[in-house]
Amino acid sequence: MKKALIATSIAALAFGSYMAIGSYEQFKNMKEDKRVMLFFMEKAFMDTVAIEPQLEPPHWQDGIAAMHGEKIYQAQCAACHGTKGWGDNPMFPRLKGQPYQYTINQVKSFASGHRNGANAIMMKEIAANLNEHDLYNVAIYLEHADLDIASMTAPIKGFKLPDSGQLQNATETFGEDSDYIKHPRSISVKGQVAVDNNTQLMWTRENQGGMRLSEAAMHCGDLSTGGYNDWRLPTIKELQTIADYKNSKPAADTNIFTGIPVMGPAGFWGTPVQPIDNNTNSGWHVGFPDGHVMGYSNDGYKNVFCTRSESGQYLIPQLSDNQNGTVTDDVTGLIWQQATTNNHTWEGALQQCNSLDLAGKKWRLPSYPELISVLDYTRTRPAIDTSIFTENDTTGFYWTSTSDVIDGTNSLGALFMAEPERNETAQESFKISNNRAWGVSVDEGGAWRFKKDSEYSVRCVADE
Repeated sequence: MKKALIATSIAALAFGSYMAIGSYEQFKNMKEDKRVMLFFMEKAFMDTVAIEPQLEPPHWQDGIAAMHGEKIYQAQCAACHGTKGWGDNPMFPRLKGQPYQYTINQVKSFASGHRNGANAIMMKEIAANLNEHDLYNVAIYLEHADLDIASMTAPIKGFKLPDSGQLQNATETFGEDSDYIKHPRSISVKGQVAVDNNTQLMWTRENQGGMRLSEAAMHCGDLSTGGYNDWRLPTIKELQTIADYKNSKPAADTNIFTGIPVMGPAGFWGTPVQPIDNNTNSGWHVGFPDGHVMGYSNDGYKNVFCTRSESGQYLIPQLSDNQNGTVTDDVTGLIWQQATTNNHTWEGALQQCNSLDLAGKKWRLPSYPELISVLDYTRTRPAIDTSIFTENDTTGFYWTSTSDVIDGTNSLGALFMAEPERNETAQESFKISNNRAWGVSVDEGGAWRFKKDSEYSVRCVADE
């Protein structure tokens, strides 16, 4: 009898309406559905085999959240609730399998003092240590505690980082984007879908329309087109690989991707969710008028391209410290300067990397897609692995070798879309019109275009 009373009390505590042992009136007055829930939670405690709630299959993006949530859970929660949230100690309820919103609500109730009882003081302290983003990650992990995180967050097999697409020259100084053609854009069209032969990603060709971030994730998850039903929202890195930086309004190949607005809300959603500018409900987007990367509230509306891959995703760098002032990313094969230098104009940044003498490598200023590739969008402030990159300017932006195709050169986009060969007349026009280049924030991961006589930081890159 005593064990049953303890179990009932713990079950009630887990449900969010703590009931002192013996408080029969409170139990009797509960709505039937709550009494049924308590009965099954008590049964789960008493039985040797717990009853698993029937949950929706995890979205692909849940793998990223669960990866981080598991680390936090093991550090702060596992000692009481068990390594997988089973609640092995009878003093603490089982958390494994609870819907993520339920866990979030209960932790918030402890944090606000609304919930009380035997564990309230301890739980309030733990809740105070979890920010909104950490709490979301922990809750996702508990909902899908047996998720195959490793396969969901692994790099894509056969992945190659595409060039930016920029072929125009903007300066006589060697080292700009167009001076290094490594993986020219190669996208095949197969009916309603497009296949990127570099990234191995498949894309919906048509803009799926404007919607909120959560709606976009559900839409892609429910999509069945091209004979596939495992579509998902792209990561912000994946989405940037289809932006074409020889063009603007839109910065994309409109022979392949259709329905891209050139005015007004022309951004497209990317993941993962991150706390941007103190907003814990933000996603990422690529603005296709020019190709900028920026955070945006998930309550707002953005457009949608869905993607799929046969294996993994393009999001998290696989970094190793070479112990010689350089870092290798196994995802892209690029080698990075570990340290950084500050206060360079764009031309000065090109020259700085051209003259760098380090580890016997030929260094250059990274292109826009290359600099984005080394960022880790599962982190923020800074959005880079500081255990390997120990010297980072997180107050400003870093130069890329990619110039901005401004409005005055829009006609060049159409020219190079039709004829990607070099064109001297177009190049001269580009030199005259262009005075901005792309910069990337290591602090948050956003990117914007800046006047080339501005001064920003530099991290150089080399090929294997």
